[in-house]
Amino acid sequence: MSKEYQQQNIVYKDKKGKILTEKDILQRWQQYFQLLLEDELQPLEETGMENENIEELEDTDKPTYNEMTEVISNMKNGKAPGIDNITVELIKNGGPGLLQRIFEHLMQIWDQERMPEE
Repeated sequence: MSKEYQQQNIVYKDKKGKILTEKDILQRWQQYFQLLLEDELQPLEETGMENENIEELEDTDKPTYNEMTEVISNMKNGKAPGIDNITVELIKNGGPGLLQRIFEHLMQIWDQERMPEE
């Protein structure tokens, strides 16, 4: 005798015992991950990192074009694209023009010490 499949209903409750809807659950996850990101993005003064760590980072040499192309060539194929929907295979096969543009953006980010808006 085989039993028919019965879907289990899992009920999630908040701290006060109120049953959460699917929308409530998604909003709670969003809040949770937002808090995680805020913790990661805290200014260094708030994280307790000492200035000596910052000085070590400032002494790092700029990456070279050859270092960048080596890193790209060592990236594994078949991985999911990022938020920009660009795959590793596209970058690897984009040719020297694409690699040069990527390197120019890398140098701009390095010099300005911040990611571009777009």
